[in-house]
Amino acid sequence: MRRKEGPLLNRVLRPLTAFVVFAGVYAMAAVVGRVSRIPGSEVALVWPAAAVAIIWLLVAQRYSRAVRTAHVVVLGAVTFAVNLATEATVSIAAWFVVVNVVLAVVTVAILGYRRDHIVLRDPSDLARLVGAVTCGCGCAAAVATAALVVEAGAPAGQTFVLFVVRNGASALIGVAVWLRLPDVEWRCRRFSAVAALEASLAGVGVAAVFVWIFWYNTGLPLAFVSIVPALWLALRYSTTVTTLFVSVAGAWIVVATLKDRGVFIVPEIQVRALLAQAMVCSLTLVVLALSLYRDSRNRLIGQLDDARIQADRSAELFGAVLDSIHDGVLVVTSAGEVVLKNARAADSSAVTQILSARADMSAPGDAGVGPQHGVARDLVLDTANEPRVVELATVPLVHQPQLTVMAFRDVTDAREHARKLREAALHDPLTGLANRTLLQERIETALAEADHADSQRVGLVYLDLDGFKAVNDSWGHAEGDEVLQTVARRIRRSIRPGDTAARLGGDEFAVLCPGVDNTQQLRRVAERIRTELTRPVALGAGIYDDLSVSIGVVLAHPGTSPELLLQHADMLMYQAKRTGTNLIVDSAHAHPRSP
Repeated sequence: MRRKEGPLLNRVLRPLTAFVVFAGVYAMAAVVGRVSRIPGSEVALVWPAAAVAIIWLLVAQRYSRAVRTAHVVVLGAVTFAVNLATEATVSIAAWFVVVNVVLAVVTVAILGYRRDHIVLRDPSDLARLVGAVTCGCGCAAAVATAALVVEAGAPAGQTFVLFVVRNGASALIGVAVWLRLPDVEWRCRRFSAVAALEASLAGVGVAAVFVWIFWYNTGLPLAFVSIVPALWLALRYSTTVTTLFVSVAGAWIVVATLKDRGVFIVPEIQVRALLAQAMVCSLTLVVLALSLYRDSRNRLIGQLDDARIQADRSAELFGAVLDSIHDGVLVVTSAGEVVLKNARAADSSAVTQILSARADMSAPGDAGVGPQHGVARDLVLDTANEPRVVELATVPLVHQPQLTVMAFRDVTDAREHARKLREAALHDPLTGLANRTLLQERIETALAEADHADSQRVGLVYLDLDGFKAVNDSWGHAEGDEVLQTVARRIRRSIRPGDTAARLGGDEFAVLCPGVDNTQQLRRVAERIRTELTRPVALGAGIYDDLSVSIGVVLAHPGTSPELLLQHADMLMYQAKRTGTNLIVDSAHAHPRSP
């Protein structure tokens, strides 16, 4: 990603500074290349200007297209001037402007293809660098070979190979060092005495090997021996150190060859140059490849360690969350093997029965009976004391269908508590009879069932105690409550199995009688109730023998609503109370209907 250009600094000063600095460095690099000519020959061992040209255009990529074009023009101009200054003809100088521009432009274009940042951190980066340098040097060598063949009659094959190897070695080392600079740690590390001694001995040993091979040894072809300490350095020390080693070793090989020292002193000057350049290229590739592979491996190991630490933390967090859940949680295989369970499941004695029940529910032939995934269902488990109700939900893992998550909880106490709450909400607290809400629910149910059974009817007995207010006034509310409790017990004894007795409030009661055929059946129930209620009631303060009741009896017809049935029964009860006391009025000729 290119930097945003400021109004003055980036548009003027920085490009101008780059022009001046790189033009000067490029000119000096070209002079150094000319100095590295083999005595008695025009063949240069190194051409650092190739690396400078590539780095120059890499830096120019930060700026706009116009500024980049200007950098290319300046590069060509400096190349032309340097070649003229080193006694090249105008035509040769012009040819080499094209050569150097092609080398730098092609290499940078390949390096930057579909990349925002050009780095040297992985073996793939090295492969990209080698490919770009090879292509750039190959294209430039083709142009240079054509120029030298036309202008000087040079041998095409030899010229091409020497140009590619020479420029390639220089460009590879120089660009590699440049790309490694952002990763250099510019702070001194603390070394132990052992590490310092090791580094000192290693430096002396490697230096001794290279001095002997490339300076004192002139008869034995032992250049390959230098690969051994180079490999050891690449594996033992950082990539920055090995890159610096390659630069120093390459320079030493060039200097020794220029001084007619070392293993590359052969009669043929072109062969001597080719051997020295090939040695520098080989050493660079081997050392950088090993170092970058080592770095890549270390980064991968570091990422794996970080991933392992993160996984351990996630597992610890998951375990803590799992153990904090009040439900028992199991992860089981399709074969019923438990692979994970939380603390609540580990402490539960119901796991075996739950797994057995799950196996039974999943057995073949039980289609439509087995568990629905994600839907909780109840299991009744046998225990030593009493049966326990367990709510079980199963959910298969999407990406691991052979595993199933089972969550269960003991809901026995909760269900019992809920039942008691419902009982309290639907029953009269004084008498234990059904209240008005429960009575209406059961009336609605009975009427719905009667609509489907033509032979059955629904009856309602509505009763009110006569003169009950005098009991509270004369005897007190405690004795009044005792009378109401006695009335409730007597009503329960008087009704049929399946009938519902309810206290509607105060001294009003009702009895729902489903499944009756006629009004006479209802009157018989009402008569039994009246007979029971008129008997004296023994209280703590004495005997109350003045209890009587007014009763309304109604038989529901098809289409009767619960509200209308209660209203009509209440009306009949008040009719009995107005007529006299201790009477029963039925609905033999009354047919309440829904509005």
